Amino acid sequence: MGTPDSRGAVNRLAWKLGVAGVLMFAFAVFVLPPLYDAACRLLGLNGKTLNATPAIATAPDRRREMRVEFFASVYQGTPLQFEAPRPAVRALHPGAVMEVTYRARNLSDQVLWAQAVHSVAPGALARYVKTIACFCFEKQKFAPGEERVFTLAFSLSPELPPEHHVASFSYTFFKLQNPPEHPS
Repeated sequence: MGTPDSRGAVNRLAWKLGVAGVLMFAFAVFVLPPLYDAACRLLGLNGKTLNATPAIATAPDRRREMRVEFFASVYQGTPLQFEAPRPAVRALHPGAVMEVTYRARNLSDQVLWAQAVHSVAPGALARYVKTIACFCFEKQKFAPGEERVFTLAFSLSPELPPEHHVASFSYTFFKLQNPPEHPS
């Protein structure tokens, strides 16, 4: 058996490794998602879009039709029921505005602050999406058991390359770990 000093050194090392593991986990869960999202929005990567400006009125290109799919999910531990528009697949002419609604319900008995993060696939389409209104732009406050209906309004630019025929819009709600102190 080892000496008391060597056992103490092993215990200290195990303690330090355990603390480091917990800190790395906390960093990965609470710090990386917002940083990743901000970097993707800034760089236009992974289907993130920054263009929250109204779409320029253009005539829809009736010769082309895009298949648009809608998905909804919640991040693990977020007590929400979140539903995509019905039907979840629709047709859209580039240049036309589409408006759909998502539904979310707080499943807990406590006030919940959450925010949706959106993604467009394939990622190359993100530059052709003109988002007019989106619940993902703001942090959302849900009263206990509250159900809310959210609007998404967008268009796809007529300059969308003709080889694209399908666009997928995915929204994931995340529980905010640090709710706003002074919500507007």
